[in-house]
Amino acid sequence: MFLRKLREKGRITIEDCGHHRNGKPYYVEINAHYARNEGQDSIVAIYRDISERKQSELALHEANQRFTAVLDGIDAAVYVADMDTYEVLYVNPKIRNRVGDVVGKKCWQAIRQGQSGPCEFCTNGKLLDRKGETARTYTWDYHDTANNQWFHCTDRAIPWDDGRYVRLEVATDITDRMRDEKALKKAHQQLELLAYYDPLTKLANRRLFIDHLSRSFARADRKKTKLAVCYLDLDGFKEVNDSLGHELGDKLLKQVSERLLNTLRGEDLVARWGGDEFALLINGQHDEQTCATTLDRLSSALAVPYELDGCVFHVTASIGVTVYPQDQGDPDTLLRHADQAMYLAKQRGRNQYYF
Repeated sequence: MFLRKLREKGRITIEDCGHHRNGKPYYVEINAHYARNEGQDSIVAIYRDISERKQSELALHEANQRFTAVLDGIDAAVYVADMDTYEVLYVNPKIRNRVGDVVGKKCWQAIRQGQSGPCEFCTNGKLLDRKGETARTYTWDYHDTANNQWFHCTDRAIPWDDGRYVRLEVATDITDRMRDEKALKKAHQQLELLAYYDPLTKLANRRLFIDHLSRSFARADRKKTKLAVCYLDLDGFKEVNDSLGHELGDKLLKQVSERLLNTLRGEDLVARWGGDEFALLINGQHDEQTCATTLDRLSSALAVPYELDGCVFHVTASIGVTVYPQDQGDPDTLLRHADQAMYLAKQRGRNQYYF
């Protein structure tokens, strides 16, 4: 077969192997040239020992097999891409099972479907400083919106066997962890809502109001302004609640809460104290007249008829007010004084405020 092929081609190069007497293998490269002169065949062959090269290639092949076996066994998506051509050189089973065998394709075509060009890690120096050829590691989270999955990605530029750099990316599925964190965050928000807000009206509760009031003293002192602490009780709410039921009463309380929020400023605070009682913290007041103007506007807004389930109701409010720093004291003292002023407003005929 060797001679027939040599006669057909005239010149061939083949590799052959054998074993020395001691059993050690050897490899040779044979360059053979065929000629026919005066009716006789002649062959010139040069034998070159390539055992050392073959052993190096074998060692490299075995190393690549071990490298591939390790990457194949990782419980994460792994791929390797050329940082100059952006071609995918290797993908492990996690990616092959997801997108197929994409070796040879551009990384954005194979891995990041939807991208129109090279990924930022290969082009903007995040992974490789071209001046010093310094490899870097970069970690980031990627959201696959099409499948609603989250991955934690670790990218690193590593030197390859032929002097070029390749990008190694390991993407670990963290979807369950992200879902758990989202659920935990939601649970914390719900706990905060229960701890600081009224469940019916979503207004601040007593605890949050007192905390804000305590911190507002220092701000009023620093800005040399006054703050008004108001205690508000609805006039006629008990009759609505007793005659028409708690469900309708709750709807009325929600509407009252909305009007209070819409009338006051964002820097002020409204809290439901319990039942049909509310506490108000009005910041930045220069004098009682400024506060009275705000309270007039508030009383007018609350006095507008309420429509509930096709029926119209008239509810007003009695408001007691104390002003800091004229009235010195801790939050409990100021709230107690505002409560006392509210009762005086009711005694004077309701639907009014009293300082």
